[in-house]
Amino acid sequence: MLIILATIIFFSTKDLNKPYDKVIMAEGIGYYVYLPATFIYHDYTFNFFNDLSAKYYRPNFNPPTKNFINEFNGLKVNKFYPGLSLLLTPFFLLALFIAHVAHLPADGFSPIFQYSVGVSGLFYTWLGLKFLKKTLAHFKLSELAQTITLTAVFFSTNLLYYVVCFPAQSHCYLFFLISSFIFFSIFFFNDSYNNKEMYLAGMVLTAALILTVRPQDIIIVLLLPLFGLSLSKLRNLRHSIFSLKTGLSVLLGLIIIGRVIFYWYVQTGKIFINPYQGENYHFNRPHFFDVLISYRKGWITYCPVIFWGMAGTAFMKNNFQKIYLTSFWVVLVYITSCWWCWTFGSATFGQRVFVDFYGLLGISMGFFIDWFVTRRKIIFPVIGLALFVSLCLLQTYQFKNGIIPGEFASKETYWKNFLTMHPISQYPVPREIITHHSETNLSNKTFSGNQTTFICGDSPFSKEIKTGIPTFMFSGDYWNVKLSARMKSSSNNRSKRLLVIDFLKNGKSISWNGFDIDSFFRNDQWTDYECGLNLPENVHSSDSVHCYFWQPEGSKDTTYFSSVKLEFNEIDHSYLLKPR
Repeated sequence: MLIILATIIFFSTKDLNKPYDKVIMAEGIGYYVYLPATFIYHDYTFNFFNDLSAKYYRPNFNPPTKNFINEFNGLKVNKFYPGLSLLLTPFFLLALFIAHVAHLPADGFSPIFQYSVGVSGLFYTWLGLKFLKKTLAHFKLSELAQTITLTAVFFSTNLLYYVVCFPAQSHCYLFFLISSFIFFSIFFFNDSYNNKEMYLAGMVLTAALILTVRPQDIIIVLLLPLFGLSLSKLRNLRHSIFSLKTGLSVLLGLIIIGRVIFYWYVQTGKIFINPYQGENYHFNRPHFFDVLISYRKGWITYCPVIFWGMAGTAFMKNNFQKIYLTSFWVVLVYITSCWWCWTFGSATFGQRVFVDFYGLLGISMGFFIDWFVTRRKIIFPVIGLALFVSLCLLQTYQFKNGIIPGEFASKETYWKNFLTMHPISQYPVPREIITHHSETNLSNKTFSGNQTTFICGDSPFSKEIKTGIPTFMFSGDYWNVKLSARMKSSSNNRSKRLLVIDFLKNGKSISWNGFDIDSFFRNDQWTDYECGLNLPENVHSSDSVHCYFWQPEGSKDTTYFSSVKLEFNEIDHSYLLKPR
């Protein structure tokens, strides 16, 4: 039932006509691109994506392969591991077959391929929930507690977002892999279950897949003592290790791992390589509490149901389990908080790394909920679940529509837009982290009032801000350009109106950036508008920037702009992040 609801949400909200609402997006491109490279283009430089990006996506990197290609020491390599593409293969091949039979574009990124990845995310999430349910049943938790737990894990956390909005990223697949690894481990080490060879084979294969999707997640093997591993069980392993099923699974696991080495070799000529070269953990600079409870990217802040899972550790059966599991979470949060980009990007909802481990979190959450159920205090988890689900659905919608501003959120933006449902535009830059700042206002009195301009059918271009770029924008590390204005239109009709921020060298455009403004008008009222971007890499101190509003000729709308302001900001290391 949960997956049916998620399927309805996915197909009713996904709009492939929007360049930023594709299924295969962001990091998902890097995970997926091995498949068209292997089965369609036979090109492991992935240069074919440059043409496809222009066709299906709005440019955000130059070249587009910079989405996923890491260059260092003269080498170019897809930095994302190919394990996920193996899980996607059946869905990709089915989409390729349908494309050929139905005479659809068989280029790997047309709608049939986009939807195939969406269906795969739903399928593997369903499997992950099935394995989690079997694990909860093993602990003899009540059926009601199991149902509430599964609903909480799926509909009260950011797992939902990565299934219905970003299923090309690795997280719903790792949720399945880790949930199944936990299931196989518990059933293998428990003497009540037969067919040990099958469970051991499952452990080997899921561990190999985890290692080739996101190697850091192999940390889950540290929990084997919690799942039942002991010295006596270790001695008894020899009976299972030398079975045919185990031997075949080990061989298949080595092939899965060898597939990573193959792709490294065909791309770089090297067998072993660190594809994340230049991106590091900084264990002396953890953001432990930022990861947990900050407005910017707090795990519990955006998914407060996590508290149930953490509190549930205290309801487990013995002190060893309580201490061991608590220690594991502390270590995992600490390691995560030390990654150079501890926010894990602006296009991520909450702390996405922990989605992988929600099968583990669901176990302790199940104990917590079962305590109330068995004592006939069901009203407490039911009310809590209703609140958590409502909050998750609201914030999933808000994040998908830009109301929650990704890693740029703050206390101010969180509460200002807490229940907002209409589209808003914002580019928040906290004043306390700005080291240098300058601004230019639109000085124009041709309509009425200072800093005011307009566009209409006969005047498709507004007055523009023309200015040079301050020299301080080239002396530090992080810079952005932000434009703000108030605007009002005589109509809410969509007429393809744009704000343009154009960087010029010797009068010629070198970085043209168009921002949609149609979505942000409301009922002939003045509304606030903000947008911005990082200073493009190819811009230099002798260049200039021109900012103006535009709409197609012949449009019947008249749109007014007031308090138009262009800001230049240099920002310190505490906010914008990049490898160091």
